[in-house]
Amino acid sequence: MKNKRKSKLREWSTYLPISKKEYFFHILLIIDLLLLLLKTSYELYFPNNLNLFIFFFDFIVASIWGIEFIKRIHGREEKFRYIQDRWYHLLGIFPIPIFRFFLFLITLKQSILIYKFIRRGEKNAAIFIDKEINFSFMDLFIDTISDAIFLRSLERVNEVVERLDFSKLSGPILESNRENLKIVVKDSLDNKTSIGKITSNPLFNGLSDQLSNDITNVIIETVENEVIGKISRELNIKLLKEMEKHVKELDLDRITAQTLEEENQGNDILP
Repeated sequence: MKNKRKSKLREWSTYLPISKKEYFFHILLIIDLLLLLLKTSYELYFPNNLNLFIFFFDFIVASIWGIEFIKRIHGREEKFRYIQDRWYHLLGIFPIPIFRFFLFLITLKQSILIYKFIRRGEKNAAIFIDKEINFSFMDLFIDTISDAIFLRSLERVNEVVERLDFSKLSGPILESNRENLKIVVKDSLDNKTSIGKITSNPLFNGLSDQLSNDITNVIIETVENEVIGKISRELNIKLLKEMEKHVKELDLDRITAQTLEEENQGNDILP
């Protein structure tokens, strides 16, 4: 069981939209946050050397993230907009330990992307590897609730569709439009087939009316047949399942939305 889980993680690690460097950054940050929490809670019990080590370790983590932030700003045309969109990154590198928790928002965003990436089952890294993670937590919250309601509604509609008898539903509708259908069939026979040439002969004057009447009856009987009803039901169920699939795919596409400007500026995975 353990080997199976390990092999699955190894299989996915090739496709996840995050580099080894970014893994390293996030691991350092998590260790730093844990040390800061311990220091805040048990500082009185820690020796001075340990408190000093935590201080320097936090400084190193902030410096690494700060250098990375500066590198990402460099070369961008709209630097202010980039900083404005990533205010939490800027606050997170301030030389105040408690501000380091703002950087955890980046780790959280990356975790959300990886979760949705695996959930979607997409293993083509090229689709997402060049895309900027671009979403706010409020958008994510609203979209998640909306999608959950919509998917639940699709399930309810699917349950209703499976119980519907489409042949019985379509029968009365076609019957009420029998005359209109007959006119359309007769017009088609007279103008678009060789039968129109035959019926133009006075000897076969009533043939067109009889044929259109028979064809109309055949159409109505065919639609009322259980086979057609089953086909209609299966088609509707298939459409609902496709809608559900696309909603789940859209969930990931939203948070990896890439502007043309970001695309031209190359790879930029870390938020």
